[in-house]
Amino acid sequence: MPVTFVTRESLAVNITTVDLDILVDAITLHNDILIAQIINKSVTANPVTPPSGWTEVIATEVNDCALAADDHQYSLYWKRAVAADAGAAHRFTKTTDDNVLFA
Repeated sequence: MPVTFVTRESLAVNITTVDLDILVDAITLHNDILIAQIINKSVTANPVTPPSGWTEVIATEVNDCALAADDHQYSLYWKRAVAADAGAAHRFTKTTDDNVLFA
């Protein structure tokens, strides 16, 4: 069976909290593959915890910004959908609210 793009949700962004809810489209089917890319401040200073069932593919620090305060980390996660995922929210969390983009 060929891979087919089904849908995407809008960018979820939160600056002043420790939680980021990503909504799964209601047309998601059992066995669809869900992908989430999370951008956050340093993973060592403020690690991201995915919801249960999500697997981290990669987490990379980007430490080449002009100012060290602008360095960031991105992570890629995936999950095989179950029927209950259709229309559900999946909450990614970070340790502290550091008023830094969490998307």
